[in-house]
Amino acid sequence: MGSAADWDRLGGTPLSLGEPVAGASNLFSLITPQDGWTRLEAGKIDPESDLALYGPTVETVVLAFVIPKAGSNIDGMLQARRDLIRQSGTLKEFRERRTFVTGRPVPISYARYLDHTSIVGETVYWTATVVHGDNAIQVLAYSTKIDEQDLNLKLLVESLRLTEPGAVK
Repeated sequence: MGSAADWDRLGGTPLSLGEPVAGASNLFSLITPQDGWTRLEAGKIDPESDLALYGPTVETVVLAFVIPKAGSNIDGMLQARRDLIRQSGTLKEFRERRTFVTGRPVPISYARYLDHTSIVGETVYWTATVVHGDNAIQVLAYSTKIDEQDLNLKLLVESLRLTEPGAVK
């Protein structure tokens, strides 16, 4: 298994460059940054995920989570993600930028993590984290193909938009 066509056999839907895709909750959408992405059924990779995408190779994955807001804040969610990454290896780098969701006065965090483990080497993670309404949304994109996918993952997480129900399929 190494291509989008392989994942299609798992029930995935191929996506094209620039195609918007919403999570099962229909609270947000993302835009695919290149051809070769495949959408899998929500929960297929992680049972708690609201959206699951595989990139052009199996080493590139995007998961999005919708978490009930009670007690959720951006700082706590970023710390929890850093702690999870540290459990698997060595967190070599962490960078974060905060701004507002495009077209809305809602704070959002974009973060990049670089991790090193003895088993897979380096992995780059990008997250978009927003707390809005009754929910927190976190998009987690990662790949071991850093040279090939770092910019694509950045573009994908930065494409996060909050949607009105029914706006994007």
